[in-house]
Parts: sequence; C-alpha cells; structure tokens
Amino acid sequence: MKKIYLALFALQLVLSTYSQGINSQYFPKDNIIDTQYLCDMQKWITNSEWQEIIVKYRRIWKSQMYLEMDRLINLIPDQVEDIKLYQKDWEKNLYNTEELVQINVDQNKVGRQPYFDWLSSITELYRQRSIYYFCLYYTIKEQSDDSFQYHDNLELAR
Repeated sequence: MKKIYLALFALQLVLSTYSQGINSQYFPKDNIIDTQYLCDMQKWITNSEWQEIIVKYRRIWKSQMYLEMDRLINLIPDQVEDIKLYQKDWEKNLYNTEELVQINVDQNKVGRQPYFDWLSSITELYRQRSIYYFCLYYTIKEQSDDSFQYHDNLELAR
C-alpha cells in the first residue's frame, strides 16, 4: 500500500513538472538558488545535515514561489482571485499528499534515505511552481510589450 502512495506521489511530481513547462527558456539555467543548493549538497555529512539542507531550500523555494506569484499578480491584477484560488488548491493538494505520506509511511521501516528523497521531491515541487510563475510572467510580459527583452533578474529569497 505504501508503494502505491509513493507511486501516486511520483506521478503527481511528473505531471506537475510536465504541465508547468510554460516558456521555460526564460528561467536561467545557472540561477543562484540551484547553484548554492548543489554546493550545499556536496557538504553534508550526517543525515540531520542533509535534512537541514532540504528544509532550507524548501523554505527558499517556497518564498521564491510567492515572490513570483506576486509579480505575476502585479502584471495581471484582474486575475488575482483566480491565481490565488489556483495557488490555494495547489497548496491544499500538496498538504494532503504530505499528510498521506506522513501518516502511512514509517521512516524507521523504509529507512531515512527514502524519506529524505521524498522531502527533496516536495522541495522540487516548490521549485517547479516558482519556475512556472516566473516563466508565465515573462511569457505574458513579452507578448504584451513589443520592446521587452528578457534580462536575468531572478529575485532571490534569502
């Protein structure tokens, strides 16, 4: 049963990543958050350090997601209610998935690595949602502004 839940979660991750690829050419490949994450992932020694890194970047990407959502709302203020509703539904879905895993998966039985891998996948969902808002913002901005040129101005949540 636990494998079914994990498979469903993995499917959700794949589908959300696929559906959020709107104009991803705008997202810088060498953004500072991902670069620093890769550096930090080379430094951990204990499982608790690994978990701290995952939680740290989850918080950073969650903050970045809200920054990008706010920027999108500022660009299309007449859609604020829809955007907030979609975001609320997305977060509720994520929360329900997290709760499902927390309740049904005993990390002492499956081991810490699968549990930390699962935590990393949640961080990746926040990252993908942030990229989605970022790319959607630039897609809309580009189509509405003839003089617009993309510049790498990814705001960083610190």
